[in-house]
Amino acid sequence: MTLADLTRRIGLPRATIHNYITGNTLAPADVLDQIVVALSAPPEEQREWSEAWFRVSAYRQAERRQRLTRREVSPGQANKSVTDLFHERLKRTASRTMDICAISAQNLDLVHQIELIAPDHEERIAEALERPGGSGSNTTLALARLNIRTAIVGAIADDRYGRLLLADLTAAGVDTSLLITVVDPGSTGHTLVFTDGDGRRLIYVLAGVNELMSREFSKQNMSANLIRLVHQARILHLSSFTGAAERELQEKLVGSIDSDTILSFNPGALYARLGADRLSQILTRTNVLFIYEQQLDELLSKSSAGVGDRAATVSDKMARLYDWRNRRGSNEPMAVAVKRPVDLVRGRAQDYLAIGYGRTSLEHFAGPDTGTRRYYILDSTGAGDALAAGFLLGLLKYSTPHECANLAFVMALSASSGLGARVALPHGNELAERWRLHLPDVTAPAWLINDEERPCVL
Repeated sequence: MTLADLTRRIGLPRATIHNYITGNTLAPADVLDQIVVALSAPPEEQREWSEAWFRVSAYRQAERRQRLTRREVSPGQANKSVTDLFHERLKRTASRTMDICAISAQNLDLVHQIELIAPDHEERIAEALERPGGSGSNTTLALARLNIRTAIVGAIADDRYGRLLLADLTAAGVDTSLLITVVDPGSTGHTLVFTDGDGRRLIYVLAGVNELMSREFSKQNMSANLIRLVHQARILHLSSFTGAAERELQEKLVGSIDSDTILSFNPGALYARLGADRLSQILTRTNVLFIYEQQLDELLSKSSAGVGDRAATVSDKMARLYDWRNRRGSNEPMAVAVKRPVDLVRGRAQDYLAIGYGRTSLEHFAGPDTGTRRYYILDSTGAGDALAAGFLLGLLKYSTPHECANLAFVMALSASSGLGARVALPHGNELAERWRLHLPDVTAPAWLINDEERPCVL
């Protein structure tokens, strides 16, 4: 194909196309897609080009941000805690119509309970249990059951799995107006989940139409509705997708939100392995980060932050992340909630959750008031998502840092007491009962005690 043919096919000036294909100018993602398709590249090569574009774009934007002046912080704000700053933002946005909007993959979990997760191990398994899932969806549903106004953005197919996911979210009171149905051939996303007697898990993802979500919003002319919904939310919560196009859409939405919107981010294993540099557009704006310790290690080691000391503590790792953000010009207040791989059955609950707070550096470090009690874990699937729900609930209720940590701990343990991510999540005033069960020696927040006295809404 000649340059003239390509110019006619794409519908842009010849000089513009020339600059794009010679690399003088980085083409917009949608134009690059048109060029690659016009050149008859196979689907696999198209995906490789998309990934390459993302890497170059992220690198250039990171360089650009380093040259920008960071947001000015008034002396009054500099003397306030991160939690106080969050509370101020949430008070200013109290009139918005949605508390939390989550953009998340939609997956039906096929859960297998086995004796042991180990290499070179063989055993008989029973038929899988079908459990609705998807990280951000789990967090959203958990909050909806606690009477928080929530909305979900995602994609399902018109199949049995998709209808199960939609019905579960709708029954909980989640706004599903932008849970779009993909009419093209394809299946709703699902995962194979294996969980053993020690609460460990192994998850394999079959993405299905989750990888068509970004395309479908454009195809169905729903992009304006998406932006409108995101801007109505006090908190925007993001979780991972397998496709680059969905990640790019999340980045565009992050760039569109105002300074009062709190950005919550649960990168999961899929995004963590990309490294912090490739996630910089999201991470430099993030206000609340939920991450497992091993994912934090990967996020840092696969970035310009580099591989740290093997003997580094969790607070050392947090400090490296704050330093990485500072070098990119970000002084956004951020809380980092790190869930650690400890054995609650053997009573090491005090190490289960660590939370750091800071702006350009780690300023405060805390955790839940767990003591040394022993806690039973049946299935840890969805525990991190429930943990996120508990922490965000605390923020929305203007709770103290310790109360937020305790709520996160209680919600994580609640989710871990049933098979599947959602089956054991509390409804309404059941949360106070779960607090007393898991933290019997710790006084619950006043608002939680008051909520218990109200009728439970199912």
